[in-house]
Amino acid sequence: MPVPPRLMPDESSAIPANPAPLARAAVAAAIGLACGLLATYLHGRAGFWPDFVFPWTAAGQLRSGIDPYQALPGGLIEPFETPLLYP
Repeated sequence: MPVPPRLMPDESSAIPANPAPLARAAVAAAIGLACGLLATYLHGRAGFWPDFVFPWTAAGQLRSGIDPYQALPGGLIEPFETPLLYP
């Protein structure tokens, strides 16, 4: 039984080993910009409150000398319908 010849890739289908640094930077910048625009859109929706709203508000209360667990008991306007549960 004859052995088939080895298939060698032709030069036209060769992919460069490493893209140019400028091309890599451009792709990274495009991905970062797309992610930033998506995050801005998603955080701007009505009724959406990111996770850091409670700790951010509690930190402001602490800086003012107020106990955040007393200041954020729940039953307040959105997004503070629930009490502060973070440690």
